[in-house]
Amino acid sequence: PLTITAISGQELAKRDIRNVSDLVRSVPSVSFCCQRGEVQFPFVRGIPGVKGYFAEVPAALDGNAYYFDPASVQVLKGPQGTLFGTATNGGAILNEPRRPEKDFGGYVSGTLGDYARTGVEAVINAPLSDQLQVRGGVSYNKSRGFIRDGSNGRRYGNENYVTARLGVNFDSGQGLTNYFVVNYFDSKGDRPSFTPFRANPAFAGIF
Repeated sequence: PLTITAISGQELAKRDIRNVSDLVRSVPSVSFCCQRGEVQFPFVRGIPGVKGYFAEVPAALDGNAYYFDPASVQVLKGPQGTLFGTATNGGAILNEPRRPEKDFGGYVSGTLGDYARTGVEAVINAPLSDQLQVRGGVSYNKSRGFIRDGSNGRRYGNENYVTARLGVNFDSGQGLTNYFVVNYFDSKGDRPSFTPFRANPAFAGIF
């Protein structure tokens, strides 16, 4: 049976969902391994084989690249081989960016939080004509990791990334439409796959 969970862009921002790992808090029966931001093994209803899509194109699920100016995120549970190929036995996750619109507009927003979290996001939508619309923006986020290594004082899980996107929509008005999108993502954060949190003093000095 097919079950779809759809979350709008406004709801994603309200729940502070910034990558696919955060969907675990809002979508039942979805799980990922092995830690936040590193999606090596996605599962839906305990079944592997979950494929990600961005703007209807197959894409990796890892990272924060697609959760900037989103239109919606849709989680399709159950086998999706009919519409999305044989690699979607568990389901599919569709990341839809907000496409250019025919009205001029935009927004600028900022974020402040614990662990020195700062973020700035700016988007502008410009209709160049009745047939051509452009939407572009950039998002920058940085925060200090909340995992601290007691042996050397180093913090893990730091976030420092920037996302930029340019979308162009062309509508001829005669049944021909084309949507072109470029998405850029660069991260300088660190996300260790394993961080020890407890040490046995009996082994101290052995290594």
